[in-house]
Amino acid sequence: MPMIQFDFQKFNEAGMKPVIKAFAKYELKVASVEADNKPRRESGVQVKTATFEFESGQKLFVKAKADGGIVQVKLNSKVLGIKNTDNLDKAVLEIVDYVQGNEKSFLAAKNKVPKIKPPSTETATSTSLADQIDQFQASLDEYISQNAEITSSIGVVQGTVDQKQETLDSINNDIAEEQSRSDVLQSELDQLKASGGL
Repeated sequence: MPMIQFDFQKFNEAGMKPVIKAFAKYELKVASVEADNKPRRESGVQVKTATFEFESGQKLFVKAKADGGIVQVKLNSKVLGIKNTDNLDKAVLEIVDYVQGNEKSFLAAKNKVPKIKPPSTETATSTSLADQIDQFQASLDEYISQNAEITSSIGVVQGTVDQKQETLDSINNDIAEEQSRSDVLQSELDQLKASGGL
């Protein structure tokens, strides 16, 4: 029977003490543990997750089942192929090998600082001025483009207004003509009435 086991009912930092001690035996000190003890169901199986952060900065993500078996392990977001998923003693040994094997390259990448040669004052000033000119030109071009679009939009709207005004004037003329015809007819009708024709 494995000596190390996950306490699925207490899947938090306190419940991870046996695992933390196991890592410490191999000089892998755990700085912190993130585990909320909240169960989740995946493919019909209840699982819980925990993230161990070692003092070097490497992060180990573990997903486990209710029976204590390991579902998935990731080191710095890379999935690890753990063979002994149902034996935590052996699984810890596999994980230790992965973490220690990756330690050197991880620290080298972490501590690598790119060396940038500072530009001379003359070059910096010249580049800065050139950048300012380019930015000003770009802003000016954008303003001209926007102005042209606005002018075009005004022209379209004005054309529509003029067209509607012409239509309205035409309708008013038609009404005036009809009113004039009506007045003529009314006058003729009044004359007929006066002459006794009606």
